[in-house]
Amino acid sequence: LWYILTGFFIGYGVDLMSPVEGWSYFSIKPQSFALFGAAMGVMASVLYTGRHYYLAVLRRAFGRGSAESVGLDAVWGLRVFLATFVLLVGQFCLVGVDFSLALIATLIMIMGFVVLGRIIAETGLIYLKCYFWPCATLWGLFGAAAVGPQQLLLLMLVSTVLFIDPREALYPFMVNALRVMDTRKVKLGRATVACGVAIFLGMAVAVPVTLYIKYDMGSSTGDSWSTISVPRTAYENQVLIRRKLAAQGITVDESGSFLGRLGAASASPICVAMMVAGLVLVLGCTAARLRFTWWPLHPLMFVTWCSTPLRHMGVSYLLAWGIKSAVVRYGGSKTYGLLKPLFLGLIAGEVLGALFPALFGAAYYFLTGNQPQVFNVIPG
Repeated sequence: LWYILTGFFIGYGVDLMSPVEGWSYFSIKPQSFALFGAAMGVMASVLYTGRHYYLAVLRRAFGRGSAESVGLDAVWGLRVFLATFVLLVGQFCLVGVDFSLALIATLIMIMGFVVLGRIIAETGLIYLKCYFWPCATLWGLFGAAAVGPQQLLLLMLVSTVLFIDPREALYPFMVNALRVMDTRKVKLGRATVACGVAIFLGMAVAVPVTLYIKYDMGSSTGDSWSTISVPRTAYENQVLIRRKLAAQGITVDESGSFLGRLGAASASPICVAMMVAGLVLVLGCTAARLRFTWWPLHPLMFVTWCSTPLRHMGVSYLLAWGIKSAVVRYGGSKTYGLLKPLFLGLIAGEVLGALFPALFGAAYYFLTGNQPQVFNVIPG
């Protein structure tokens, strides 16, 4: 659907995939704003449908009573979240980001991770990522003159560290684990302890090994994206921003606050339109699914439909859906249950297919001292 829509607009001279301004990941793209608007819609739907529970947790977190039953884990979880939220905004401010921008950027990142968690819990889509970033979103909505080139540089550097490619992030993985535990009726107690031990051991191994490899062999030259493109992105965009402002004769006084520069705000019309379109599509489909049992379009489709993960794996998901639907329709639940081991075996084979090359590569290196051939498991 996305590519049909893109082709339609290209016929009128509007390319939804190309940057309106900027370079690489942090450029201003209609595509990114469509996903940002869709994510806003998902976040709004989550907050609305769970509003009574969230308000009850909020009241309990501040020591007030609530008629609704709330678990102690949720109460303390919210307290820790609020404390770390304040700390993160404070860290933004310490590196020089304006308080208002720091607050908005933090909220955008939180929304991104929550939406990723929602997608993986509801659909099982394990390979996904956000295609919007706090820095580019603020740039597209307010313009460089209002945000300020120096502020944009700081936001881009922070986004590079915290949000450049959140397809392998802790929060969505934790949500997936909690969803599996909830499905299997497993209590949190032992699983929480085991999770904490696993994270600690993983960090204890990963950090020193990574540092050793970097200092012993240097960065991985085979991954040009992380070693060349990512470090350049913030500075390349900064050069473009300053050159454009200079060509327009615009001098930005960044000694004041972001709110004081809002009078110079200049949004990208196409990006704002795509953001609104994404928001309306998600909210409309959410309302339709609640109202009509026959409604075919899932709102989460619009958070992923123009992303790289679906371009790589969308056909596989469609094929799996077709096979499952055919088995259930013509074979019934009994045949579906009989075929489950077959498909679990396919999944296990896929995992082993990724594990064996890694083991062979390690053995090859220790025996010969030569670097083995690169084997990519996840596309992109």
